[in-house]
Amino acid sequence: TALGGSTERVSSFILQHCELNCVIKKIYDEKIQIQMKISKSISVFEKSILKSEKLFTLISQIVFFHAAESTLLPPGQKATSLFTLMLFNALTYCLNYLQKIISNSSWRSLETVATTSDVPHLAMSATKLTLEWTKLVVFFMTTVSICLALTLGVSMQGFSPTPGYLAITGMYFLTQEEMVVASMPRLISGLSISVIEGEEAVWSPIILKVFSLLVSTLLVLLCTFYSKYKSAITSFIICVYLKIRDLDINGFEKLRRLEVYVSRFPLVPASELAAHDDVCSICLSDMRRARRTYCGHVFHPICLARALKIVSSCPLCKQQL
Repeated sequence: TALGGSTERVSSFILQHCELNCVIKKIYDEKIQIQMKISKSISVFEKSILKSEKLFTLISQIVFFHAAESTLLPPGQKATSLFTLMLFNALTYCLNYLQKIISNSSWRSLETVATTSDVPHLAMSATKLTLEWTKLVVFFMTTVSICLALTLGVSMQGFSPTPGYLAITGMYFLTQEEMVVASMPRLISGLSISVIEGEEAVWSPIILKVFSLLVSTLLVLLCTFYSKYKSAITSFIICVYLKIRDLDINGFEKLRRLEVYVSRFPLVPASELAAHDDVCSICLSDMRRARRTYCGHVFHPICLARALKIVSSCPLCKQQL
């Protein structure tokens, strides 16, 4: 009666309403399927690119340097970002080679027929000498190439990076340089931070990734401020979003797995550790944070987790844990 008609009109209206609901449900289901496919594709892309750490590092460096070039340098300096990236890589290679030459003296000694013998092995010694001379030649060629590239870049291509550009790209490059990553645990252990004691090797890449994430966020804000929206979007996706995913998957997730692995063992009070002034039996370092096994032995949590992943027994008394 409210529709002003007969029961046929009411039935027709109800039928049309049901058909409309079916169409809406079908569209909604298709939308959910498309969203699931897109989410799955993004997840596969993330895992595939983050699985290869060196590939992701190279891609992020190229994107970051290009965004810094478009934002912090005057127009007309083409390919300055790639030139700067190659220059940084060449400089770090030369520094690494010099560091190995200074710290390692084994390159000067001859190979022997056995570790307990003084008789030189002529074939192995000749091979070693050839390899060392090859490294030396590559080092000198790299040094000469850097000098020539700087000369030609300044004189012909107008290569004139600003201090701000060199500072921000240099900081980002150093956070991913292998020499810095390798020396970071020793630096953190020297600070004697009790919260991450014994976990320096796990926390070092996390700290470096967080720092590179902050530098990337600063660059994205600069790109947005100077209306470089294309560079800002690309940098945000590669250097911020994927960096956050990398930090979670390859950083905090690894730390959480190790912590959960030994969470069943109780923490040792700091007063007890200070009273005994003992060291971890695995890494032989001081303990200000430790867990006690069922057999009464005390270890760093990360050291204990790594040991139990190899064999499920106490590293000292071999009792099954």
